[in-house]
Amino acid sequence: FINTSYFLPFMKNVMDYEIYRTERIETLFRSSTLATSLFKILFQFPESKEYFKNTIASNYCTVASLNLGTNKIVEINRVRVAPDKAKKDSKLLIKHSKKILYNILDSPLELPIEIRELCRFLSLNLGKKYKKCNQAKFIGSLLFLRYFGPVLINPQHYDISNPTLKVSNIRLLVLISKTLQMLANNTRYSNEYPDCLNEFIEANQEFIPQFVEEITVIILKFF
Repeated sequence: FINTSYFLPFMKNVMDYEIYRTERIETLFRSSTLATSLFKILFQFPESKEYFKNTIASNYCTVASLNLGTNKIVEINRVRVAPDKAKKDSKLLIKHSKKILYNILDSPLELPIEIRELCRFLSLNLGKKYKKCNQAKFIGSLLFLRYFGPVLINPQHYDISNPTLKVSNIRLLVLISKTLQMLANNTRYSNEYPDCLNEFIEANQEFIPQFVEEITVIILKFF
């Protein structure tokens, strides 16, 4: 499967079959299936690892090296900690989420051609099965769930430097991944969380569909 001329047609067939057998788009590619396993293989390609190094690695290392204190846990829920601390930690979360998000949004044409081709394939085929689906929203959500999110949680699988992390730094990385996923899903934090989190999501909501449109434009057929 290393040769993309074989891998991508096979993966498209698998994705097409899963679209055929999945009744609700909300569950498509969400469980452990052959397609989601193939995603993992594709994301291990050298092109993906190079992309991650150019767009996410520096921001990841910045977060990983933050001195948050040995016993400090990043907490954004106002029920669990004092409102002032929740707000302070939320601003820290937004600061680093924004940097990672903007690095991704600023590099649509640097996204590996294989990923762009699969996103284009989905944009052409989702509507045939799911008549009322928001294709841009689905593709954006899938990218953050299966592509951008995992590299923040398990960077060692993508050849990104993985220093020894404190619990607080791991917690912040998990929250960044969660917040960016919520942005892609167009969902919101509940009232237990500071308003600034939803303000960040709402301020950047329009950029995800724009990004998806840029990466799913008709591209030259290299495959």
